[in-house]
Amino acid sequence: IIEKPQEQNNIKSEVRFVNSKSQDKNDHKKCAQCESSINRMTFFNMFPNLDKAPALEIAPWFTPILKGDKVKYFDVWNKNDLINKGIDKKLEVSKIPEMDYTHPEGDMSDIPDKFSLIFSSHNIEHQINLVKHCTQVGNLLTKNGKFFLCIPDKRYCFDHYIPATLLSEVLAVNWLEPKTHSLQALLSMKCETTHNRAQDHWKGSSGEMTYQNAPNCYFDAFNEFKNSNGTYVDAHKWRFTPENFYHIVEETYKMGLQPLRVEKVFDTEENSDEFYAILYKAK
Repeated sequence: IIEKPQEQNNIKSEVRFVNSKSQDKNDHKKCAQCESSINRMTFFNMFPNLDKAPALEIAPWFTPILKGDKVKYFDVWNKNDLINKGIDKKLEVSKIPEMDYTHPEGDMSDIPDKFSLIFSSHNIEHQINLVKHCTQVGNLLTKNGKFFLCIPDKRYCFDHYIPATLLSEVLAVNWLEPKTHSLQALLSMKCETTHNRAQDHWKGSSGEMTYQNAPNCYFDAFNEFKNSNGTYVDAHKWRFTPENFYHIVEETYKMGLQPLRVEKVFDTEENSDEFYAILYKAK
């Protein structure tokens, strides 16, 4: 049993991660295998013609990027669920599309169609099982289809202090085949993140972890997990940089675990919180 901690009036943890001069010298390390950085619009201009190519956008959330008669959408929630979540967060909900496919655990194995383009923006880091997700994407791609991704760079977003994902973590989760995120994933997401101001992270000013100003943070996150009763609870599970993303995709392909390979990974543009990747079905 976890008891709720007593209120700590103006008492903060002695642990301090904030120091504008303490940026790790490797935080801005360039990815040796990657292409030079580009911006979001340059990346979008690489998409095939949506008037001709059947396309799928994974988790369009409140503002889908892909639009057109040949575009379909997938999410863990249906349109009504998303509208309710948007209203709770005081977000604009008028652009939420109808979901063509949904599954509460993000499973896309029952989608009957094939696509020349699959697009995912700030979504792959939420996947419960990264290898399984890449396998399902590969199964949905046509022979020459491509998987385009916008991915948060953990160094320049609220994941700053959480270590980049290791290949061993990806392999372990794939072996265990969980149906939802772990308690640790939710605790980390809720309590060990920081601010989301990319330019400040680039300057080396990454602030404090959430728990340092929220003494009940872990208790509240634990109860949220307990009350979910095994249903999907949204969280960042994976933390990427261009370099470790490239490594994880290529190594899991070489091990025969999933069918996608890297066509291009672009380095992160200065003052941005995201990088871009194009994967293709190799087998």
